[in-house]
Amino acid sequence: MFGDGVKYKSVKVTTVPIHVALLLVPISCHRAAAPTDEQDSGPSASEWIEIDCMSDRVESFWGDAPDQQTRLEIFDVWWTGLAHYFAAFEGTPLDWDLARDVYRPRIAEAETQGRYQAILSEIVFALRDGHTVLASEQLYGSPPDPYWPADLPLHERPPAFWIEDRISAIGACVTPLDDGTLLVYRTDEDNPAGLVPGDVVIGYDGETWAQLLTPIFHCGFPLIGRPASTQAGQHDKLLGAVVNNAHLFDELDVWRRESDTLESIPTDGLLGLGSDLICNDQLGVAGVDPPCSSWDDCYLDPYSTPQVTWGLLPDTNVGYVYVYSWQGTAGALFAEAVSDLMDTDGLIVDQRSGPGGELSWGAGLALLFAEDLEQAITFLSRDPDASDYLALAPDPDLEPIGVVADPEIEYDRPIAVLTGPHVGSAGDVFPYLLSRHPRARRFGRPTDGRFGLATHTIANSGEWYPEPDPFSGDLLASFTVAIMADEDGAHLQGVEQQPEVQVWLEPDDAAAGVDTVVDAALEWIALQNGD
Repeated sequence: MFGDGVKYKSVKVTTVPIHVALLLVPISCHRAAAPTDEQDSGPSASEWIEIDCMSDRVESFWGDAPDQQTRLEIFDVWWTGLAHYFAAFEGTPLDWDLARDVYRPRIAEAETQGRYQAILSEIVFALRDGHTVLASEQLYGSPPDPYWPADLPLHERPPAFWIEDRISAIGACVTPLDDGTLLVYRTDEDNPAGLVPGDVVIGYDGETWAQLLTPIFHCGFPLIGRPASTQAGQHDKLLGAVVNNAHLFDELDVWRRESDTLESIPTDGLLGLGSDLICNDQLGVAGVDPPCSSWDDCYLDPYSTPQVTWGLLPDTNVGYVYVYSWQGTAGALFAEAVSDLMDTDGLIVDQRSGPGGELSWGAGLALLFAEDLEQAITFLSRDPDASDYLALAPDPDLEPIGVVADPEIEYDRPIAVLTGPHVGSAGDVFPYLLSRHPRARRFGRPTDGRFGLATHTIANSGEWYPEPDPFSGDLLASFTVAIMADEDGAHLQGVEQQPEVQVWLEPDDAAAGVDTVVDAALEWIALQNGD
């Protein structure tokens, strides 16, 4: 494993169920919880996986860390800022006071940049909030481009673990199945593994990916990517990250649907593609082109690349609206889409993609709702002088979120809203609001649960610094300073918003180019219309 001809320190760990691996780092800082029956059903303690941890390369690849005083100053600023202002502690199992006692000595000892960044990324991952980031430009490169030196030979690649699943480095997109394997549903035509929709990625080097996650975490690699905001979201994100970690292994194990055989593909040939294929849990539908298909097109310039497209599905009078994100001109385009599709027999709004953006959908939702939706979402924030990390109160400076209906028009036909775990932030809020329409139903899987407002600064005793950090000029920081609640005061941050119809992509359909979720929505719309 990690075969590049170089010997590294190895680690031997027992395999544990994937849901346990999600919260591995660090176990000693987590609030105690009783084991569940599901947790006890995993592999026995006698099952071992031995992997190489690239210890020497983690120590040396990025060079020296800042000096100890600077490292501790950065940690203290980060810890203190969250202690006073972070509003999402309720959603994390991390004990923040205990975390200081555990992590600070480790920061003091971390003399290399690799280990230092590994510890910082552990903290962020354990906080389990998709808006909370402490990222090194040295690891990522200058934002917004993700750092991936695809032209480096295997043994020179960064010894880091990518928890990113929205893009694919191997030219194929996957989505988790119930058994922890990964269904291929979209590929680049020239993907070097020759993967096709319907294939199933099992793991690497003879082990399942779900089993490998535990030893990877024990290795202490720097983690690159944003965490999810719910435990289920972490589950999907970590499983989906299989497409970005081929650099850590020798062979990718794939079940080939067409031949019904298991094939092991050398990873050396997978790593030069540098694909920026977007993985958004969507298959193409006839009659409506998606907004875009590559990360560069969709993300880097959302004003020149439309983030919303629409049309009629063939042989139906059902309107279909793709929403990639709520950035750029998305709000105006959504309003135009709804206006164009008002005379349809039903709408499908496909928002299984959605890295966030602005709350710009007001004009479009006004055409759909018959009545105002007042204060559907309110904001809660911390008292920075209070010692209770969980104590939140209404934030007087943040306006509630709702819908102001157009009194002259409404849409009274069925509306199917398609959601999934790649959707977060503004992408969480939009389907939540639209689901309040009396004729709307959500289909798919829950969204990320990132119902918060983040600040892109770091705080120390009330003083605010711009990013990057003022000490080493390398760290980009943000964290959640207010969370959202519904009109009854129930917290939305970190809470799974379960679709009314839970359905997902299936292998037979993916192989045939059929989107299972879209089919379910169409069937529901037909039933609602008496067809």
